[in-house]
Amino acid sequence: MKHRSIGKDSDVRPLTRNRRLSQRNNIVPFRYFLPEGATDPILRIYNLIGELVVEEDLPAGGTTFDWDLRTAGGTALPNGLYLCVVTVTGANPSEIFRLLIVR
Repeated sequence: MKHRSIGKDSDVRPLTRNRRLSQRNNIVPFRYFLPEGATDPILRIYNLIGELVVEEDLPAGGTTFDWDLRTAGGTALPNGLYLCVVTVTGANPSEIFRLLIVR
Protein backbone atom coordinates (compact mmCIF):
# COMPACT_ATOMS: atom_id res chain seq x y z
CA MET A 1 0.00 0.00 0.00
CA LYS A 2 1.18 3.48 -0.78
CA HIS A 3 1.45 5.99 2.05
CA ARG A 4 1.84 9.64 1.17
CA SER A 5 4.85 11.58 2.31
CA ILE A 6 4.89 14.76 4.34
CA GLY A 7 3.06 17.59 2.63
CA LYS A 8 2.24 21.20 3.44
CA ASP A 9 -1.44 20.57 4.11
CA SER A 10 -2.38 17.96 6.67
CA ASP A 11 -5.64 16.07 6.60
CA VAL A 12 -4.74 13.85 9.56
CA ARG A 13 -4.72 15.84 12.78
CA PRO A 14 -2.80 14.63 15.81
CA LEU A 15 -4.67 15.86 18.84
CA THR A 16 -1.72 15.00 21.08
CA ARG A 17 0.78 17.84 20.94
CA ASN A 18 4.23 18.31 22.46
CA ARG A 19 3.98 15.56 25.05
CA ARG A 20 6.35 15.66 28.03
CA LEU A 21 6.47 12.52 30.11
CA SER A 22 7.69 11.83 33.59
CA GLN A 23 8.75 8.63 35.33
CA ARG A 24 5.26 8.28 36.80
CA ASN A 25 3.67 8.20 33.35
CA ASN A 26 5.07 5.41 31.15
CA ILE A 27 2.10 5.31 28.79
CA VAL A 28 1.59 7.92 26.08
CA PRO A 29 -2.01 8.34 24.93
CA PHE A 30 -1.88 9.47 21.29
CA ARG A 31 -5.12 11.03 20.11
CA TYR A 32 -5.78 11.52 16.41
CA PHE A 33 -8.50 12.38 13.91
CA LEU A 34 -8.79 10.70 10.52
CA PRO A 35 -10.78 12.35 7.74
CA GLU A 36 -13.43 10.41 5.89
CA GLY A 37 -11.90 7.93 3.44
CA ALA A 38 -8.52 7.73 5.19
CA THR A 39 -7.36 4.16 5.83
CA ASP A 40 -4.34 2.27 7.17
CA PRO A 41 -3.06 4.83 9.71
CA ILE A 42 0.52 4.27 10.86
CA LEU A 43 2.30 6.09 13.68
CA ARG A 44 6.00 6.56 12.97
CA ILE A 45 8.42 7.84 15.61
CA TYR A 46 11.95 8.98 14.74
CA ASN A 47 14.93 9.95 16.88
CA LEU A 48 16.71 13.23 16.19
CA ILE A 49 19.15 11.69 13.74
CA GLY A 50 16.26 10.45 11.61
CA GLU A 51 16.24 6.77 12.54
CA LEU A 52 12.83 5.14 12.63
CA VAL A 53 12.52 3.77 16.18
CA VAL A 54 8.80 2.88 16.30
CA GLU A 55 6.26 2.02 13.64
CA GLU A 56 2.78 1.11 14.89
CA ASP A 57 -0.38 0.38 12.94
CA LEU A 58 -3.17 2.44 14.47
CA PRO A 59 -6.81 1.40 14.69
CA ALA A 60 -8.56 2.95 11.65
CA GLY A 61 -11.86 3.30 13.50
CA GLY A 62 -10.28 4.61 16.67
CA THR A 63 -9.13 7.97 17.87
CA THR A 64 -6.65 6.98 20.58
CA PHE A 65 -3.62 4.75 20.86
CA ASP A 66 -1.77 4.04 24.12
CA TRP A 67 1.98 3.53 23.64
CA ASP A 68 4.28 2.14 26.35
CA LEU A 69 7.45 3.98 25.23
CA ARG A 70 8.96 0.76 23.86
CA THR A 71 10.00 -0.40 20.42
CA ALA A 72 8.20 -3.33 18.77
CA GLY A 73 11.02 -5.51 20.14
CA GLY A 74 10.24 -4.41 23.71
CA THR A 75 13.24 -2.12 24.24
CA ALA A 76 12.48 1.01 26.27
CA LEU A 77 13.39 4.20 24.43
CA PRO A 78 15.93 6.40 26.23
CA ASN A 79 15.17 9.91 27.42
CA GLY A 80 15.19 12.45 24.64
CA LEU A 81 13.26 14.29 21.99
CA TYR A 82 11.47 12.30 19.27
CA LEU A 83 9.58 13.34 16.14
CA CYS A 84 6.27 11.68 15.32
CA VAL A 85 3.98 11.58 12.31
CA VAL A 86 0.80 9.69 11.38
CA THR A 87 0.58 8.63 7.75
CA VAL A 88 -2.49 7.22 6.01
CA THR A 89 -3.72 6.02 2.66
CA GLY A 90 -6.21 8.40 1.06
CA ALA A 91 -5.27 11.63 2.85
CA ASN A 92 -2.32 13.86 3.64
CA PRO A 93 -0.26 12.89 6.71
CA SER A 94 -0.31 14.68 10.01
CA GLU A 95 2.06 17.48 10.81
CA ILE A 96 5.25 16.34 12.51
CA PHE A 97 4.85 16.64 16.26
CA ARG A 98 7.31 16.31 19.13
CA LEU A 99 7.51 13.86 22.01
CA LEU A 100 9.88 14.47 24.92
CA ILE A 101 10.66 11.49 27.17
CA VAL A 102 12.03 12.46 30.61
CA ARG A 103 12.39 9.84 33.32
